[in-house]
Formats: sequence, C-alpha cells, structure tokens
Amino acid sequence: MLGCEQMLCGVPPATELEKNAEGDITLDAYGTCCIVRGAAIIGCGGGGSPKLGEIRCLRALSEGKKIVIVQPERICSEGYPELDGVVGNLAFMGVPEVIKEKLVAGAELRACVRGVQKMWHGDPSIKEGQKVGAITPVVDGCLDDVYVAPDVEQGTADYSTAVTPDSEHQRIVAMMPQEVGGLNCVEPLVVAAELGLVVVDCDGMGRAFPEHQMFSPFIYGAPQCPTVLVAPDGSVYGVTTADSYLQMEHYLRGKCVEMGCMVAVGGCPLSRDDLMTKCIRGSLTRCYEIGNAVLRARRANMDPVAAVVEKTDGRVVVRGKITEHRMEILEGFSRGKFVVQAFASVDPAESRYRVHVQNEFICCFRVCSNDENDSDPDNLVICAPHLITTVDVETGYPITTEELRVGQRVAIIAIRADPLLLTPQALAVVGPTHFMPEKQYGFKLSEPVFPS
Repeated sequence: MLGCEQMLCGVPPATELEKNAEGDITLDAYGTCCIVRGAAIIGCGGGGSPKLGEIRCLRALSEGKKIVIVQPERICSEGYPELDGVVGNLAFMGVPEVIKEKLVAGAELRACVRGVQKMWHGDPSIKEGQKVGAITPVVDGCLDDVYVAPDVEQGTADYSTAVTPDSEHQRIVAMMPQEVGGLNCVEPLVVAAELGLVVVDCDGMGRAFPEHQMFSPFIYGAPQCPTVLVAPDGSVYGVTTADSYLQMEHYLRGKCVEMGCMVAVGGCPLSRDDLMTKCIRGSLTRCYEIGNAVLRARRANMDPVAAVVEKTDGRVVVRGKITEHRMEILEGFSRGKFVVQAFASVDPAESRYRVHVQNEFICCFRVCSNDENDSDPDNLVICAPHLITTVDVETGYPITTEELRVGQRVAIIAIRADPLLLTPQALAVVGPTHFMPEKQYGFKLSEPVFPS
C-alpha cells in the first residue's frame, strides 16, 4: 500500500481524472492521495490529520472497496433510479490535536449515517428526551442500538434498500463531506465505500471552518434536523429540534467538550436542490487538481508552492521560518497564533507575519511591532472567509494546525473564497465580523481582505 511520497517514483500520473460516460469518477490510490493532499491545502489548517485520512482511504481501496464520485446533477435525475433520494453529510467535530492523538475507530461516522436514517424515517423506537432550552436531544443508547441492516456494517448489503423501512420518505443514496479539510474531507469517502454508496462532488464550505453553523446549506436555509452526534464511547445523541443554527452549534460543541473534544456528526440529509444551489460544487475535483499539481511539480523537480499558486490563482504571502508558536485548547477549539519571518533571500527586510488560529487559519497580519496583540487594520493581509494555507516550502506538503512547530520552513498562501461564501448573507456568518470581533481586535471590519 503506497502513499503519495512513494508514488513519486512510479509511473507519471495522469493530468486529469478519468471519467465514464456519465461523468463518474472511480478513484485509484493515486487519485485518492491527490484529493487528500489537495483537501489539506484548501482546508486552511483544519479538518484533522490528512495523513490519517490517507491511510484510511488507501486501506479501503486495498480491501477492494470502491470510491465513486458523481456530479451533483446526477442526484434525482431522470434515468438514474439508484440515485433517487437524499445525500448524507458527515464530519468530525472537535480539536485537531485531540483527533490526532485519539485517532478514529472507523465506526463513528457509519453510526451517524444509521442514526440519521432512523430519525429521518421517524423510527417509533426513538423517543424525545427532556427538553434542554429549545433543543430536544435524544439519547439513543450505544452504537449497536442504532443498527439498521444485518450486513451494512461490513458494507456487503444493498444499503439503498436495506435502510428504507417504507416508501413515504426518501432514502440516503450518497454521501458528501461537510467540509474539504484534511480527515473531514476523506473520511466520508471511506464511509461511502464501506456502505456501498457513491460520493457527490461537492461540500458545504469549499474549505474548512471551525463551527457547525458555517455549513453553506445552513447559511442559505437548509433544514438542520435531524442531526446525530456519536461520542468516542459509542453513545449516540440525536437532535430533533433547535431554534437556530447557532444554538445547534452551542449544543453540539458542549457535548463535544463533555466527550473529550472529539465527536462525529451526521447532518440532516440534503436534497438535490440543496446540492445545486447551496453547496460548493466540484470541490473534490478541485482537491484532486491541486494535489496532482503539487505531486507532478515535485516529480519534475519544480517549485510545488508555485504549483499551488498557479492552480488556485493564489498569492504567496511569505516564504520563511516559523519563529513563534503558541496554541491552547479553549472552549472546544484549538486557538492561538504563530509568526513566520521571511527568508532574507526573498525579503531583505525579513518581514514578519502573524497568523491567528481557531482550528483553522483565520487571519494574517504583517507584524510591525513587538506587541503580540498589535492588530492594526492597515497591516491586515488576509482574513476569512478567504483561504489561508501553510505548506512546507520544499515539498508543498500542507501543514495543519496541530503539526505547526517552531523552525519549520513554510510558505503562507492566500486563496480566494468561493463566491457562495462572499454574499452578504454568507459574510454575516463566516465573515470578519464573526471571526474578528471589534471588542477583541479594536476595529470593525465588514468586508474580507485579500492581498492585491
């Protein structure tokens, strides 16, 4: 089972993903590695360990499972009855450092799918629990209690029919990641392969964001219940009602902290209309293209950082060395800052840049004083929802927040956000007013900043 690095010595990779007549893509090991790397690059440092995701995906392929990616327009389209249904969406919630240390058992997200499907069909065995505020939680026992069909666990059943108790409600026919970031991008691919489902070429962020309500279907009004949370100990929690998307985030985050800062979340299934109008389409293909560009550049002994910039139409903010780094786990997030000092060879002034972190890279300032809290708006280089990514300056390998270390030689790259994240409606949720509150930063910023 070869990883990305070993594949550099093999047959030159294809320049494009191979598609069948319907546009479907069946991933091989190389394509999977490209998606893993590309997802970690546009994941802005979040989403969990890409290395763990790579191992999980390659193992699934080595066991004979298939990862098939279809375009969103194929869902509920004429002539494809096997895709007549809704799409499940999955992610891990928590602190990246904790997820890296605990790893994943492999059953958490599968349990989310089964739990959501049971609640989606109004299973009479599920009883509403005591109301907590305006949120109604359902504690549904352990993993085994959310069982649906005898062979689903091994991935040998026809899942599209096995989980459908009646014809009144639509069945889950495909999966998609809630975000394209590290482990959270690729683990839903593994789950789909294990359950015999296809994966839709889209996601709900076009990057990784730290909070649940930042899922683009929620920004544009998609339903959020039922939602299922699976804890590391196997406990399964279902949420049937919530007053707002932010209230759901607070409830899930509270449970996440209570369970050790790592849980799996299955969201309310999405319709074809949700996919076509509220999601970031083509995001998995984009991940492949970015990852492929980096690996091909490395194989040709070319600059992988330049390859990322060319493929994403991005901007290099700085090439330099991490000189300061401080992180802490606070309120269910990994928060902190790190400073990169430019190489004298590319910047004789050896300028310094400070990146602020909340699971993901949120904003970047040019440092003009020794005050670590100096946040002059004139020195702001880039902020969310635009993408900030950090890669190894020699290999182009993405460096996630939990892997940052003093002394690393890195390049910080700025990439424009998808237009769906730049509307007034979206900026109210994922814009600088949320990530850079005036009380904390000392200035009010209504529009995101991107380097010229």
